[in-house]
Amino acid sequence: MRSLFPNVLYDKDAEVNVELGPLHTVFDDQGYAYTSLFVEGAVARSYCTNFCSALHQEVQGYVLVRPRS
Repeated sequence: MRSLFPNVLYDKDAEVNVELGPLHTVFDDQGYAYTSLFVEGAVARSYCTNFCSALHQEVQGYVLVRPRS
């Protein structure tokens, strides 16, 4: 994956176990992703870069989060 996207920041602030995986992800106009979780019946909110928003179908399983400031 790193060879396909060499300019992407792969560090992460947190890792969340989503059990059987996300069901559906929707993006808002502020860069946040809202993912419904299959088993928990919940919605997870995360901050994604434009890269994540544009290519989320191609890189399922990888979420880029905003670095801590």
